Amino acid sequence: INIAFTVGALFHMAASPDYVRWPAKNAVGAAWWTMGDNWESTVLFFMTFTQFITSGLVFSFGAGFNRTIFRNWLLCLVWGGLFALTLFLLLSAPNAATFVFHVASQRYNGPQTDSPVWMAYQKAGGSPSNGMSLSFRVGLLGFILGNVAAVAIYQAGIVGPLGNAARRLRPSKRPRFRL
Repeated sequence: INIAFTVGALFHMAASPDYVRWPAKNAVGAAWWTMGDNWESTVLFFMTFTQFITSGLVFSFGAGFNRTIFRNWLLCLVWGGLFALTLFLLLSAPNAATFVFHVASQRYNGPQTDSPVWMAYQKAGGSPSNGMSLSFRVGLLGFILGNVAAVAIYQAGIVGPLGNAARRLRPSKRPRFRL
């Protein structure tokens, strides 16, 4: 599920009229800090980060011997805070936080860029380009929300019931200890 949504988000990125492929040939491997100034890194960061935090949530839904996730208010609070941070970084206009996280809503390939990779790209004849538009980022949010929903539905609607059915068909032979 996660791979399918990530690939879909990358196709969404490539279909954007403002997208310019990151010129990797102009990057210097030792200058790792310049490798995040592109759309590819931004899309992969948002997709992967939300997949990681959502995995922690959906694997805690509760089945068999576990309580429901809603009784673990701390986990729900942490997930909500991290997801709110993701939404802020993704949907806000370029600001200090998006600059620190290298979100491509910043115009890294703009005129008079500070990025050595994009400078070399423009010197070689490449044209400056825009950062990610809000409409593109809202579309990316659609992939993120779809991914969260699909993983939650899969875990609650398929994995949970199948696990319960398997436990009924083949009960554990381990001895039970009463404390």
